[in-house]
Amino acid sequence: MFSRPDAVRPYAWPLRRLAGGGSGRPEAADLLEFIAVLPLEDRLLTISASGRLCLHKWFPLKPRSSPSCPFTFEPATAPIATLRAGASADDDARFRPARSYAVADGRWLLSGGHADCSVRCMLVLKPEVVVLGRHHADTVTAIHVSADGLSFATGSADTTAVLWALYGAGSSLPAGRASVVAAGGAAG
Repeated sequence: MFSRPDAVRPYAWPLRRLAGGGSGRPEAADLLEFIAVLPLEDRLLTISASGRLCLHKWFPLKPRSSPSCPFTFEPATAPIATLRAGASADDDARFRPARSYAVADGRWLLSGGHADCSVRCMLVLKPEVVVLGRHHADTVTAIHVSADGLSFATGSADTTAVLWALYGAGSSLPAGRASVVAAGGAAG
């Protein structure tokens, strides 16, 4: 792609903060903290600083009607979820916006930066925690998923790197039967 820098073209769309409650009207700007292309779903996932998770439609092989745009992009009209603080540190269903994210297999969202030092795995389309892993002594600051999607690495403010294996993952992680094992010992 970058062997011919003169052939690389940017195409920009403003992504405004969307009002809660599904109104679809834009509010003040909300910084993007994470963005990922989900090629199997033809979607673009964005997570804002306020924790709003949006899935935008992206059709890479369908040129837009406007001249010179090689694809079609339709911004989301409302967030599918807002990741926010729960009632307590152990409330795994909802949590404050994380500070590190990664996507595995186009369907799984991994997040770190939580107050309980955990790494969390959830379905992108249904953002509820499926797997909760704890092994770090401080906040997770970085996450990277392996190319095969069966393992990932995390880095933490405790200055450690942990390698994780997803057992039972295959191409789909079954809720309730999945386990996460960290290098050096088992994690929740």
